[in-house]
Amino acid sequence: MNSFKWFSIFIIFFVAILGGCYPLIKRDKSRSARGFPAGESFTAGVFLALSLFIMLPAGLHLFGKSFPAINYPLAAIFVAAAFLLLLALEHISMRLRKRDEIESGISGP
Repeated sequence: MNSFKWFSIFIIFFVAILGGCYPLIKRDKSRSARGFPAGESFTAGVFLALSLFIMLPAGLHLFGKSFPAINYPLAAIFVAAAFLLLLALEHISMRLRKRDEIESGISGP
């Protein structure tokens, strides 16, 4: 392996360790509901970019190979429906969490 690959491996490993250790060091922030909103937004953006730029084209290609008679982009519809389902589940879970906090009398900061 060349030096760029080793450097990339080191950087990825270092960032993963740093990202995993920070919530352990800052426990009070990570336990609160509003602990890491920027980190959560960044993570959601990374996974969305991963799905759109890597997984969606690969899925479209494999779907086209598996079902060559279907010309309509059904794979894109499946992906969009799955994304909307996950988004709906996230919103529902956030509303349920807020409702449980209100019913139990827990007040946030």
